[in-house]
Amino acid sequence: MQQANLKLESEVKQRTQEIADMNMLQQSILNSASYSIIATDTNGLITLFNPASEKLLGYKAQDVIGIKNPGIFHLKEEIIKKAKLLSAELNKPVPPGFEVFILKATATEPDINQWTYISSTGEKIQVNLSVTSLLNNEGDTVGYLGIAYDLTEQIDHEQALGHSKELAEQASQAKSEFLANMSHEIRTPMNGILGTLQLLQEQPLNEKSKEYLKKSLYSTRALTTIINDILDFSKIEAGKLSLEHKPFDFFELIHHFESDLGVQATDKNIYLKFVIDIEHKHWVGDPVRLRQVFLNLISNAIKFTSQGGVTVTFRLTDEKKYVVVYQTPELEFLSKQLIDCLSALNKLSNQPRVNMVVRASAYPSLNH
Repeated sequence: MQQANLKLESEVKQRTQEIADMNMLQQSILNSASYSIIATDTNGLITLFNPASEKLLGYKAQDVIGIKNPGIFHLKEEIIKKAKLLSAELNKPVPPGFEVFILKATATEPDINQWTYISSTGEKIQVNLSVTSLLNNEGDTVGYLGIAYDLTEQIDHEQALGHSKELAEQASQAKSEFLANMSHEIRTPMNGILGTLQLLQEQPLNEKSKEYLKKSLYSTRALTTIINDILDFSKIEAGKLSLEHKPFDFFELIHHFESDLGVQATDKNIYLKFVIDIEHKHWVGDPVRLRQVFLNLISNAIKFTSQGGVTVTFRLTDEKKYVVVYQTPELEFLSKQLIDCLSALNKLSNQPRVNMVVRASAYPSLNH
């Protein structure tokens, strides 16, 4: 009997030590936690208030445990607003009190919301509060646990990022508006240079001068294309790009393609041919944008054609729309490229648009 008592005493002592160690561990965790941890009984009376809660809210644990309800840390207007939202959601009246914090909280599914804590000094602190129910061994609810994370640093960081983003957007907008407003001033001298070179081309020149002039024209056209692309992109950024809706001579537009792109084709020893199967020369649309699109795509056609040549055919469909046919190898991708490009232009304007369809054949043209 004596041995049994000694064994029982040893087991009790060991179990008591285990419980003490566990309590010490739990207390150490609560004391070391950087999050505010507050526990209550089922009536809302505070039963636990860890050091992080003291630091965050400015209350001492002995001043609130067994005395206060967590409602003292919250804005009344937020509690009332939450009660109204829960009443509408659950289709039953929810009083603006402790119930708004624990009504949807379970042991396995925490109720997480952003709240405004009020410290003992009246400071307002944004927190992310997670509330779960506490169960005993029988599975009955014996209280609630609220874990709050201070959002002040996160909100300050987000606001700083937002301010930096706003400043960057303003700077980008200012740059885009400047370039958009300067488009005429930049394009006019370039057009003057290009026009002067074209006039000079008609003058009698020796072969060396012709070669220099030819290179100057090519470089000027290339630079003009780059400038137009940059200015148009800036107009898009500034929201100022719109499509014109005015009459223009389509035949004249095509004629300019011949002079603008002829040198590029000649340099590659390939032909460039335009076939116009359209009766009416006057159309309504935006000739500047059409010229940019066609110049880019026909230039690509020349670039990717190493032998033979490029034939560009303009004709009408039954619906009276343009159809552009590239009759050159390895250019099937251009049809989608042109449609995407024109679609992007159309989206930038509410003006009536000119629809176009592109077809690319996989064989070289037999017509030289």
